This record gives sequence, C-alpha cells and structure tokens, in this order.
Amino acid sequence: MMIALPLLERYLRQRVNLAVQGPLNASFYDELVRFFPEISDRATARQFWHVYRNGLLHEVTLSLQDRSGNQMPVGSLSHDIPGVTRLADGAFNVHPVHFAEKIIQIIENDFATYAGTASASKLPDVTQHPSGLESGTVITSTSAKR
Repeated sequence: MMIALPLLERYLRQRVNLAVQGPLNASFYDELVRFFPEISDRATARQFWHVYRNGLLHEVTLSLQDRSGNQMPVGSLSHDIPGVTRLADGAFNVHPVHFAEKIIQIIENDFATYAGTASASKLPDVTQHPSGLESGTVITSTSAKR
C-alpha cells in the first residue's frame, strides 16, 4: 500500500493535469472513483484518500481523523476480503495485494499518462555507465521541468 498509493497519486495527477504540489481537486477524486467504483462518490473518495494515503504515508498507520479533527471512517487491510469494499457500518476495507495489482495494471495499460507532463518531476532516466566505468546501469534524476 505504501508503494501503490504514491504510484496511483502520480498517475491520477497526470490524468487530471494536476501539478505535483497542487492541492487535490474534484477531478482527482472523480478519477479515483472511476477506477474504484466501490468508493462510490467524491466525498467518500476524499475520506478514503485521507484514511489510507495520508494515514500511511504521513503517520505509517491508517488515519482516524482529518487535519481538523473530524472523525474518519475506520479503515482496515485484509487478505480475506477481496478488492476495495465499503462495509455496512461505513468502514473501508482494502485487500492490499488486489489494490496494488489493479494500480499496476492501470499504469501498464496507460504508461504514457503516468510518465506524462503534468507533474513537475520528470521520471528518472536509466542509462548504461559510460565506458571506462564499472558496467551496470545508472538511474539519474533530472531537475528539468516539463
């Protein structure tokens, strides 16, 4: 989940032409619902994103409250319930492997969007070492903005 969520965020930001530092907007959440219809609507997508993405990446746990202290739905991770589900009590459940596999499939099917031009950070280049150096590959990042 901690790797899948940033991959999804980059893809969705590219898809809706949202800069890397720009706040998430309605189009971002609408796209999240489009790929995960179980989330159902924009308001629920905001909650889902806060519980999982913000919770895991900022707190290394599922978030229980938003920045204003408002209670969020309970979130859980389980290998027993497939996909993304909204339980009867409003809680979320995510099967982390299914979630990651779906994100990988989305990106593989539309890599041009993932690598697109909306983000200020360019994907790194993978090149061979110049002659005279050890053999192998080098991954370099560039600061060039697209």
